[in-house]
Formats: sequence, C-alpha cells, structure tokens
Amino acid sequence: MKGHQGSLYQSLAKELRKYVLTVAGNSKCVEGAMVTSGAAAGCADMAKTGSTATWNDLLNEWLNGKGGVRTFGAGSLLTQQLAGNKYSTELLAELQKKISGAGYDISPNDPDAKLGGVSKRKDPKSNILRDITGMLTDGQHGASTPEAFFGSYDQVHQVINVDKQNRSFTVAFAAYNATGMHSLTHFWPDVAQGRQMANLHQTYYWTVTVTE
Repeated sequence: MKGHQGSLYQSLAKELRKYVLTVAGNSKCVEGAMVTSGAAAGCADMAKTGSTATWNDLLNEWLNGKGGVRTFGAGSLLTQQLAGNKYSTELLAELQKKISGAGYDISPNDPDAKLGGVSKRKDPKSNILRDITGMLTDGQHGASTPEAFFGSYDQVHQVINVDKQNRSFTVAFAAYNATGMHSLTHFWPDVAQGRQMANLHQTYYWTVTVTE
C-alpha cells in the first residue's frame, strides 16, 4: 500500500493504539492537555462525555465552513451509528467465524492470524442522487442516513483480546471520513479551508466485544 492511502491507514492504526491504551487506563488524561485524536477520543470515553452531534449537525458545520477537524469516541451518537451499520456488522461476523473456527485458541498478536486489517467503505459515483435525496429527506427516500452523509470512508480494525474460556473477543476500530465537495460529487474540486463547504475531517473510535 503506497502514497497517501498508506499513510492514512498507518496514522489511523497509530491513533487506534493510543485510543486502546487510553480506554484501558494505561494513558493518563490531563484536562486541557494537547493530545492527538486517539487519546482525545479515549479521554472523552473515560470521562463519559460523548458527543451528541448528529449527521445534520456535521452537515451544517460543513456548509458553514465551521467544522475543520472533529474526533468522536465510542460514547458519541455518530460513532454508535457507524459501529452498528451493515458494513461493520459484516466484518464482525467474518472475524467471529475465523476465531470460532480456531476454537478461540488464537492470538491477536500473531501476524499470521490476520485478526486486523484496513478497508475502505466505497460509495460509488452512481449513488450521488440517492445520497443527496437521503440527506434531503433524512432517509425516508434514497439512501438511509447517516450512511448518505458518511459516503465513502476508510477504516482500520484490530482484535485486541480473545477470551477462550468465555468464547468472546474484542475488536478496536478507527474510521476516517472527509466530507467535502469532491467526496460528495466525485467531480467538483474541494474548497480551501476557512471557506464555506471546506473539507470537514472526522475520525471515529470504538471497541466491540462479541460473545457466542
């Protein structure tokens, strides 16, 4: 994997490790400290101060050029919606099949086990009218929301624990989404920062425990 895409996934994986360390209590949260997105999301989750922002709120921020960069932990509404979508649940089902097939006798630290990876949820160009209709009608017609707003996004995941005795496993996720003109239309160029409809960058972090 090369270029910008590879750098993005490396950065996401790095921040995901910081998130996992923070929610596990292995990284101290200091109020007012400047931290990167993974630690910030972890501290928000530890403090139970999840964002209540909706996709409509982010859309308005993007339209008004007031968004910039946003980070969301597992306690936020948008993260919970992202974690519960079809794309994420299908990935969990694939992991469960692999881990269950190994009798839960498999280590997340074994690279040959392939219990982590990167992926891109692609929203094709042909969906532009469905996505716009979905956002205009809040999912009553066209694409459902908030999927219509998210569109395409990048994601990394890693199984961080396998409990053989209780036949369960825990997966950590990080997802990155950029809301912008090019992302929405697939042909208009992005708008420069500081202006209306400039790119709104979002990163989402969460963990899921699956038990048979």
